[in-house]
Amino acid sequence: MNEGLRRGQAEAHLRGSMVSDPLERMATGDNCPARLQVELTAGDGFGITVAAAGSQGENATVLRMLPPLSPTKAIVETVVQAVKAAGTTPCPPFLVGVGLGGTAQGAVELSKQALRLPVGEENPLPAYAALEKELTEALNSLGIGPQGLGGTTTVLGVHVLAGPTHVGCLPCAVSLEGCLLRRAWDVL
Repeated sequence: MNEGLRRGQAEAHLRGSMVSDPLERMATGDNCPARLQVELTAGDGFGITVAAAGSQGENATVLRMLPPLSPTKAIVETVVQAVKAAGTTPCPPFLVGVGLGGTAQGAVELSKQALRLPVGEENPLPAYAALEKELTEALNSLGIGPQGLGGTTTVLGVHVLAGPTHVGCLPCAVSLEGCLLRRAWDVL
């Protein structure tokens, strides 16, 4: 993974934006180390997804630990507040990933996975598909619009992924990525 990243960075003349230490801020020069997440699934093959993400979307990530019996309205308010707070930093129109459940870390991972789903693909569970539609309408009514110039297209898509969680909590994570999110996948 790291060698592929090094070669891709050099051959494609990508900006070196990885630092080796968060306080020292010394550039690694090759964008390494790569971040690799492995997920076990059923079947004989495997799939690879690559998503090159910038810091603007990363800096807009929000995690909120909601009370366990919070109504859907609290989730909608959390997502709307996250998008309002991000403003134009992640280059609207946005893709919005929402992760519900799991642990704090798990909810953030779910929200990042949700960003990789194809735009326009609805959650197969009706309650989550309805939540995605409600969120899309609420976010597009904010009037932020493309590049923050106003309008009715603040988001291109909202995807919600959920996972099992402890009965005593309701983690809600929101991840944003600008419309230029670059991603590719293949099944081998």
